[in-house]
Amino acid sequence: MTLGSDGNIVNLLSVSDKEIIELQDQKVLIFKNEMKSIVKLILVCFLSFILLSILTVIMV
Repeated sequence: MTLGSDGNIVNLLSVSDKEIIELQDQKVLIFKNEMKSIVKLILVCFLSFILLSILTVIMV
């Protein structure tokens, strides 16, 4: 959550990169990209855990 260009609180992941560039704040753009990569990493870990669990059950 962050402040949008109009001053309202918005979800950072739903704001386009163009809108962030209009704010002229590179830190917010870098933070958004880092958050996207962290979300992807969490998703991969979660799916890997599920796959490992399924394979463990099949092997038993």
